[in-house]
Order: sequence, then structure tokens, then C-alpha cells
Amino acid sequence: MATLLPTFSVTLSQQRWACVLDPTLALSPHGLFLATQLGKVMELWVVRELWHILDNTHFFLRHPESMALPSAKSENLPALQQPALDEASLRNWEQSRADIDLIGLNVFWIGDALGQSLLPDGMKPEIIKRYEQLACSFDAHLSQGADISQPLSAAFRDAAALSATLGSAFILTHQSSTEFAEHLPPAICRALDSCGVSCQAVSPADEIAAIERDYLQHLLVHAGLSKLMWSGLHLAVLHLTVPTTTSSSGVMSDGFPDMQFPEMADLEESWEFEGGRRPDSFPYLWEGVQGFWYPI
Repeated sequence: MATLLPTFSVTLSQQRWACVLDPTLALSPHGLFLATQLGKVMELWVVRELWHILDNTHFFLRHPESMALPSAKSENLPALQQPALDEASLRNWEQSRADIDLIGLNVFWIGDALGQSLLPDGMKPEIIKRYEQLACSFDAHLSQGADISQPLSAAFRDAAALSATLGSAFILTHQSSTEFAEHLPPAICRALDSCGVSCQAVSPADEIAAIERDYLQHLLVHAGLSKLMWSGLHLAVLHLTVPTTTSSSGVMSDGFPDMQFPEMADLEESWEFEGGRRPDSFPYLWEGVQGFWYPI
């Protein structure tokens, strides 16, 4: 006689995935539409340098060369090709801040201060300090010759620091048509490489990437973004692992690592900088950082 087993089901309450939007993707012709749709299916973050750029839209439209991409320093990576500055995208983003309820879109960011930030409900403001610590450390220990003063360089730094601060968040990026055809890394990967953060491609046969890719593809379908994929938008995922943030000794009540960095109880308000750079004595929090990317 067959053994009768009671049927049961397990329902897992899953935290929404956190995603940092690559600044070049945000400023692309598809960027604003992506942001409005992705917020429906995940916790979406944009970098604060995006707002700085939008505060100076008229300047950048008159001086598009100011938005130049940094050059990759690695011999294995070709120089970055500067994309055309999309005037319509800049103006649409600029207008959206006045017309669109970004809180309702589930779009968040860390600004220059708490009052200029938009955080999810329940997230403690200490996350801003953790972000600043990582960003400052990144600036202080740039590879020789790397320049963070350009807007897109600063935006890439912001994306890396924000992803590391949030812990499980990935960076949603993209490949240009040329990068896709020639199997080149996304621009943000090559830019981070020039700053000493190496990003390697995940093998197409990797089973973990396959599981994650399948899940993200379902989310993109639910967000109504299939048509963008069909029209030639080559999305990609970039994960950064920063041991300082993933090996912390404790976890705060909001679920983020309790990063207690030595000699950093207060940020550097009274510090004096030379040439806009932090002193070399600033603790290096990016030791052993690794980047992994794959196309969706």
C-alpha cells in the first residue's frame, strides 16, 4: 500500500532585489524608461553623480567633451569609445524630477546629505556614512594616472561604492553594439579596470550565472522590457565583491553589514586635501575587490 504523505507548500518571503543603475545606461535613450519600469520589480538605485550632471544639463550640452569616458589602462582592454551625448535623455531626466514621483517609482539614492537622499523605508541613515567611507577610500587609493574628476568617472566610482555599500546589490549595465559584437566588457568594467578594480567575464557555462540570468530575464519580462531586448539593448550584470563589506563581524538591524572601520568614527570634515585627493593614509577598504560580469 502506498504511503500517504501530507502535501505541504513553503512560501518564502523574499527581499526585493537591489540594483544599481549604471550611469551610462541611465543616461542612454532607454535610461528613464528602464528606471520607471524596473522600480516595479526591484529596489532600484541611481548614483548621486547623476543628479549632479542633471543640475548642469545646459553646461554638458554645450560641452559634451566634458562627459568623456576614462581610458582603460590594461593592455588587455581597448580604449573606451566615447558615446554620443543623448540630449533628449538628459532633458527627459531633468523634466522627470519635477513631474514624476520618484518615491512611487521605488527609485532611491544617497545624496550629499541625509536631507538630499531618498532611502527605502526602514533603512537606517548610517548607510550614508558607510557609503562615504567606501567612496573616499576609492578616491584616496586610485591607480597612478587614474582621474576621478570627470563626471562619468565619478559616476562609475559612485556606482561601485553604492553597490558595495548595499552588499547584495548588483550593477545593471550594458554593452554597446560594438562591445557586444566584439565580446568586449561594458564601459563601466573597463573604467573600473583603469582604477585598479579588475572585472572578469563569467563563463557562459557557469551554472550560478545561468540561474541568476534566468531569474532576471523573468523580472525584465514582468517589467515590460522585452521589447528593449529585442530592439538591440544588450543588458549585462556586474557584481563586485569587496571583502571589507562581506566579511564584517556584525549585521545591523536593517540587514546591512556593520562595518566598523578603524580610526573612522567621524568623516574627514576637517581634513585638508591636496589637489582634491584624500591623504594616502586613508584606510584602504577595497583590498581584494573582484568584479564579475555577464550578459543577460
